[in-house]
Amino acid sequence: MPELLVESISEPREYQFLQNKKTPAAELARILHLAELLAELVAQNRLGVLPDLLEAGKAYCGLEKEQLHRLAASLQPKVRQLADVLSLDLREGADYSAIVAEAHQQMSEIAETVAEPLSRLGDTTEETCENLLADVVNLRTAAENFLGNPAPQTASLDEMVPVDAALVPMKPNFLNKLTLAVGQCRSLRQPLSILLLEVNAEPNDAYHEQVISQVLETVSRDSAAEGVLVEVVSPNRRALVLAGNDRQEAIRHAKAIFRTLEEVFQELATTGIPGEFSASAGIATVSLPVKNFPPIDLIETAQRCLAAARSTDASAVKSLEIF
Repeated sequence: MPELLVESISEPREYQFLQNKKTPAAELARILHLAELLAELVAQNRLGVLPDLLEAGKAYCGLEKEQLHRLAASLQPKVRQLADVLSLDLREGADYSAIVAEAHQQMSEIAETVAEPLSRLGDTTEETCENLLADVVNLRTAAENFLGNPAPQTASLDEMVPVDAALVPMKPNFLNKLTLAVGQCRSLRQPLSILLLEVNAEPNDAYHEQVISQVLETVSRDSAAEGVLVEVVSPNRRALVLAGNDRQEAIRHAKAIFRTLEEVFQELATTGIPGEFSASAGIATVSLPVKNFPPIDLIETAQRCLAAARSTDASAVKSLEIF
């Protein structure tokens, strides 16, 4: 065999060593190294080589992710054409774009798993955890959308109304904390429920809105056990994340809050505050969050349940369990 080829093959596959070597053998070794990593990724579906491929490509020739994607995409049809000529059977689904999406999905799962225990460390700031969780959520959502993963199904509800009737945007900070709670419940193999509480009054004016906000804030936080997350959604609405609570436990929690609210409103009536008050609650529960469970499904389901509860004439609780 030619001496140049022998020397190139014998060079160690370490980009820290090869990147600064100026010999012809080293140049060919760099090409062989990148080709080998790319083949392992696409042909053998070894997702773990993707970080090495990106690092080596940047070190050898300034190869960026976008350039790598274009290169791999251009090679894909040539590989299939050559396979046809040689009568080779390619593995189904060996598409570079899908492989990269799968790699990113796996990395997001790892990041989410790490983020949960990381949040318990005393020297880790809340902002750091929230930023990490936000990145994880965005990465996992993008991967799931690309791969076309189906959304979890929910039970039917006869009184269900369109979600738009109850939809109130949630703050990103709350979504991140909910994601963390989902990860904790998955690791502990516990159920998780989200409870949306809403109180309305007649007449619906600024004064009664202020009264409702104060009452709802006090009652919802007083009813919350240690570790329960209470989020202010709007002046007349609160969201409670009940980690470890199944559907029936969450319903009992909501009804206990209703009884407290009724007592408070009766007391307010004796002080001369007029008005008719009503409360509604929507609950969404997942009995055991699975990997890649989208927390936004809990929020959307709870909002639909709340919309159904609001459509009744009296105070009501509506609930659904996500399967």
